[in-house]
This record gives sequence, C-alpha cells and structure tokens, in this order.
Amino acid sequence: MWRALLLMQTRPVAVPPRTTSALEDLREGLGYVLTHPIIRTVLALIGVASLFRLVFWALSRRRGPSEGRRSKAPFLARRQAFRRKLRREAEDRRKTRRSTAAQLIRGDATVSVTIRAWRRPGLT
Repeated sequence: MWRALLLMQTRPVAVPPRTTSALEDLREGLGYVLTHPIIRTVLALIGVASLFRLVFWALSRRRGPSEGRRSKAPFLARRQAFRRKLRREAEDRRKTRRSTAAQLIRGDATVSVTIRAWRRPGLT
C-alpha cells in the first residue's frame, strides 16, 4: 500500500487567496443556520441538553467525590442473583436428566412421545 502511495504522481494545487475573514465566514454560517428551521431546532435542542448537563455536572461536583456518583452495588447484586438463578436452573435440568436416565435403566420410567407437524422452512 505504501508503495502505491509513493508511486502516485501528484500535481500541486493552487490555493486561492482568502477574500473573507474568519469572522465574516462565521457570520455567514450563523445566518445560514438561523434561516433553516430544522437546523435551528436541532442546534437549540443540543444547546439546551448541553446546558442542563453542565448544570448537573457542576452540582454533582459540589458534593464529595463518592456522593456524586451512583454505586454499582445494585447492578452487581442483580447480576449475581441472575447468575445464581441460571446455575440453579441448570442444576435442576441435570438432576432431571440423571433421574430420567436412572429410571430408564431400572425400567420404571414412563416415556411420553409428542408428535408435531413439521413444515419445511420457507413454505406456507
């Protein structure tokens, strides 16, 4: 890839001199935004959201370093409870399979068969 970039033959491009100042360009861009209602609305919404975020950040920094942040403890507790539930369900499934296999070996198992209509995928 680098070789291809080095083998490229480029021609210098003449950059035209600036005819306006940066302030005039900024004024032109602001005038464009103010004349288009959709762009104006989007920028207003972003500005309001940024303002409220700034206020929230300033208020949260006034408290102590640990008081301004939420604790992860509730999330971690929910995650651990969910994992325990999954482990219990998996253990129950293993126990059920073991007892069913033992019953089949002893001969005192009741076997039930479910027959369902099968349809080829994609056909109705």
